[in-house]
Amino acid sequence: MKPAAPKRAKDSPEQDPSSHIARALAGDPKAQRSLYDAYVHRTYRLALRLTGDEELAEEATQQAFIRAFRWLDTFRGESTFATWLHRITVNVTMSELRGLQRRRHHEVDLDAAEITSSVSRERDPFLRQRMDEALASLPEIYRGVVVMHDLEGFTHHQIGLALEIPTGTSKARLFRARTRLRPLLERYALDYAS
Repeated sequence: MKPAAPKRAKDSPEQDPSSHIARALAGDPKAQRSLYDAYVHRTYRLALRLTGDEELAEEATQQAFIRAFRWLDTFRGESTFATWLHRITVNVTMSELRGLQRRRHHEVDLDAAEITSSVSRERDPFLRQRMDEALASLPEIYRGVVVMHDLEGFTHHQIGLALEIPTGTSKARLFRARTRLRPLLERYALDYAS
């Protein structure tokens, strides 16, 4: 079941997560639920963009919150709670994807191989699929940065904190990812032009 959009109260964990974190650490289930409600939508959205699969994104979201609550005592406040949770989400999601790739290592989607360039832009039902395939073709270290920067709007500094990499590494990975995506996306653009 897709998480519902968050409802914001004036005592929202997004505005002041420290009091909710302290109460959650003390075992207050309402504080845990408040944290979950405040961050589940964006966590799910990040997992969905990384996986391209609703069911896998839901599983990754749940696993991310399980880990976050299990490791809540390790949150030191060096980054925002959202950044810390996003780092967990990226790690969990990439782990889920690696497991899925191992299971599907030899599967081939024959329907995707039959896509022709004669489909017009207005009628191309596979546009989203093509974009997801291009993104999925990237190695994990590049895919995470592209999703976080270009789709989620994170700065390189925030990505660096979330992935525990230097800001320059985030910029370099984004550049390399875009370099790898460019020929794929140009090929799709040519298909639409014809």
